Amino acid sequence: MTNALKWFERAQYDLDTAKSLLKEMRLLYVMFMCQQAVEKALKAYYLDKLSIQPPYIHNLNRIAKEVDLVNELDTADINFLDDLNSYYISSRYPDEIDEITNLCTVEKCNQTINTSEKLLSWLNNKMKY
Repeated sequence: MTNALKWFERAQYDLDTAKSLLKEMRLLYVMFMCQQAVEKALKAYYLDKLSIQPPYIHNLNRIAKEVDLVNELDTADINFLDDLNSYYISSRYPDEIDEITNLCTVEKCNQTINTSEKLLSWLNNKMKY
């Protein structure tokens, strides 16, 4: 099994986790797991395309730019990546978590899961493994 495939399998696992968390109404962590899923899928593509370890960064737009995906994404996809970036949680203070949690709704989580799923599928189809 290639390292790119391992990255992609972890991405899929994170997306499945987001779906499970939605059932429990853990909305902030639905968004975080979608961010993680997309990040790992982008890093899988990075590794698949460039055959080098992806950088230790979490900015989805930057990763997409480094593998020339930005030219293939439409404005809605770029905006989606930008929005999803704000849900990366390294260690946030309670006030920051409260602020970002207020942005999480069931509708937004469902849309984010669906868009993440489409993005993962698109990236998977582009990979050679």
